[in-house]
Amino acid sequence: MTMLKRVAAVLLAIATLLTFAACRTKDEAAFTFSNGTDKVKIRTALYMCYLIDATGEFQSEYDTQAAETTEASEETTTAAATTVDYQKATVKDDDGNAVDYVDWVKAKAKEYCAEHAYYELEFDRLGLEINDETAEALDYYASYYWDQYSLATYYEPNGVTYNTYLEYYTNSNYKKYAVYDFYYGEKSEDTTETDSDVSEEIKALEGSLRPADDKITEALKENFVLVDHVSISFSYTDEDSGETVDLTDDEKADALKTINGYADRINSGEGFADVYEEYCAQNGIEPSEVSIDESIDAKPLDKYSTVLNSADANGGTASENFDLAVECEVGKAVVKETDSAYHLFYRFDITKDPYYSQYCEDSAVEVLCIDEFESNSADKAAELACDTNTGAIGHYSPKKIIEPEI
Repeated sequence: MTMLKRVAAVLLAIATLLTFAACRTKDEAAFTFSNGTDKVKIRTALYMCYLIDATGEFQSEYDTQAAETTEASEETTTAAATTVDYQKATVKDDDGNAVDYVDWVKAKAKEYCAEHAYYELEFDRLGLEINDETAEALDYYASYYWDQYSLATYYEPNGVTYNTYLEYYTNSNYKKYAVYDFYYGEKSEDTTETDSDVSEEIKALEGSLRPADDKITEALKENFVLVDHVSISFSYTDEDSGETVDLTDDEKADALKTINGYADRINSGEGFADVYEEYCAQNGIEPSEVSIDESIDAKPLDKYSTVLNSADANGGTASENFDLAVECEVGKAVVKETDSAYHLFYRFDITKDPYYSQYCEDSAVEVLCIDEFESNSADKAAELACDTNTGAIGHYSPKKIIEPEI
C-alpha cells in the first residue's frame, strides 16, 4: 500500500476498534487455556485471527454440504450460481442438527484457539526453541504474506496488528510442525546439545511415533513415482499467427513412431539422457535438470529424473501424469497416450535412489501420520481447561467482521 493508504488503514482500524470492541483492548484475554501446570492466554486480537479463519471454514463447509445435497439439474445449477448470504445460512453438525453461522463460527474459532494453546504448551513442554535464524525466517515469510498478499487490508480493519499475525503464523506454521517433527521425525543421534532442563522422560518421546521403516518404504512406493519423462504434444503454437494448431493424423502417426523409437532405444540399453538431449536439440528446447536440495548428502542417479506425487502427498491434487506413471513397470521405458500428447516414462525404484529416497522420506511419513497427529492434537486441545471471557467474546461477533473492498 502507499503511505496514504497505510494511514487510512490505521485510522480505519482505530475507528473500528472503538466501535467493534467497545473500548476493549486487543490484549484482553478471550480464553485462558491450562494443562494443569501452565497456562496460555489467547488475546482478543489473536482470537480475531481464528474467528476470521472460522468464517472461511464455515463457507467451505456450507458449500460442501450444499454440493452433496444438490442434484445435477439445470434448475439447481442456476440456483447454485446465486450468491449465498452465509451469515443467514446454516450447516449440519455431526448429529444432523442445523447450526447457524454465528454459533458454528464461534465454536470453530474456540477449537482453533484451543489447538493454538495446545501447540504452545506442548512446544514448551518438549523443550523446543526458536533460534534467531528461524525467528528471522518466520518474520520474513509472515511479512511477505502480510504485504504481498494484502493480508494487512483484511486483518488491520479488524484490530489485528502485524505482531499478532506473526504470533498466529509462527504457531500454525512452525510450532505445530516442530511438535509433529519431535514425535514423528528421526530420533537425534547427538544429544550433547539437548536442553539440560528437559527430563529423560521427555527425551525418550523423541521419534517415538515414527512408523517402522517398511511402512515408510511402502508409502514411498505408493505415493512418489520417480521417472524420466518426455512428451510429444498433439498441438503446437504457430509462430506467425500465435494460434494453436492441431497435428494432422499423419503428423500424429509420425510422432508416435518417434516416441516409440525413443522407448525402444532406452529399452535396448541407451541412456535416457542421450535420447532426451537429442529430442531437445531437435525441438529447440533447453534440457532441464531438476534443482536439488544441497543439504542432502547424496546425488540423484539421473540428473533429468523427477518425482510425481499422489494426491495424498500433494495437498489433495496429484501431480500431472502421476496416474499414468504409477502404472508403469520399474526399469522399462513405456509410452502412454492422453487426449493431448504421447508420453514416454522410464520409472525408477525410488527407494534405490540415494537422493530421492531421502528427499521424499519425510513426506512419506507425513502421508502416513499427519492426519493422526492433527486428530490427536485436536483431542488433547479439547481436554485443556478453559476459562472463557464471555464479555470479550460477546463483543467480537462474526457478523461484525469487516470484509476488505476488492
